[in-house]
Amino acid sequence: MKKVMLLLTIGAVLGVMTFTYAQQATTPAKPATPAQPATPAKPATPAKPVKPAVKKELLRLVGMVSSVDSTANTITVTDKSGKSETFTVNEKTKIKKAGKAITLSELSVNDKVTVMYKKEGDKNVATSVSVRVKEVSAPTKK
Repeated sequence: MKKVMLLLTIGAVLGVMTFTYAQQATTPAKPATPAQPATPAKPATPAKPVKPAVKKELLRLVGMVSSVDSTANTITVTDKSGKSETFTVNEKTKIKKAGKAITLSELSVNDKVTVMYKKEGDKNVATSVSVRVKEVSAPTKK
């Protein structure tokens, strides 16, 4: 009887092992996950454009010359409202009268002018001074 029990025990153990092995062997392997498509690289962030140096805004004043100081290189212009502004004239300032270049000393008090200028700190620096010339109309025939 011991032999029978031993045989039955060995048979049961072998049966369980075979059954377990069979389950493991017949279980299909998990399919490999498909490769993910490559994601395109992000485009390089464009470099920020370099801001050009801030250009100082050109301002304009129309009026009459109330003083000229050739020593200090300044002119004072008074507009229609009576407001006076003093302008520094430098080597870059273009002064013209009737389309021709003139010098600071050739400006006269009471000349009607248009001054284009920039604010530089607390100074008004003239970039151009244009003297308006009265147009003389030709006499008309009757």
